[in-house]
Amino acid sequence: MSLDINGQVRFDNSREQAAEKRDGMGREKTFDGVSEFLAVAKRQSVRKAALELEVTPGAISQALQKLERRLGVPLFYRTTRRIALTEAGEALLAKIAPAAQLIETSLGDTVQSSNEPSGTLKLIVERLALPHVIEPILPAFRKAWPNVKVDITVSNLHGDIVASGYDAGILIGSYIAKEMIAVRLSPSFKWAVFGSPDYPP
Repeated sequence: MSLDINGQVRFDNSREQAAEKRDGMGREKTFDGVSEFLAVAKRQSVRKAALELEVTPGAISQALQKLERRLGVPLFYRTTRRIALTEAGEALLAKIAPAAQLIETSLGDTVQSSNEPSGTLKLIVERLALPHVIEPILPAFRKAWPNVKVDITVSNLHGDIVASGYDAGILIGSYIAKEMIAVRLSPSFKWAVFGSPDYPP
């Protein structure tokens, strides 16, 4: 709060605005320069780090300088011949390198899982579908997709399979809701009723 020359009271919130600006920038730039720092620490060379990250050496140097200014400490000793971590740089590397490795591994696992199906496939099937559809193809399916667990519920009850938590169902065509996407899995069945004259009344 301050008093101007006209005797009016003014509230000075410039400090709060500056703090909010710093906080906002901090949130946006938390990881800026981290990949460059890790690459230079690993390669011990700005040029080699630039090749690894497919950017220019100038971009690497600029990112490191911004990171050092933001942290308020030098992270590397620089000479015309070599670059080496400072004590602060070594401490930072020890803390973030395991996390960076975990992130890299997790991203790789995610990419692999997107290319190779895994998890549980929940099916509800008609009893009639077991010998005609499920049993003939299940061994080949398990061999082709070993990371997929098949959870099969055999039931002749017909309801909302999605609401019941199933991923898919194998049902007689006449029981499939109109809004469901259906694919034919077998030839049409012909229904018939048979009786025997020897059947007791």
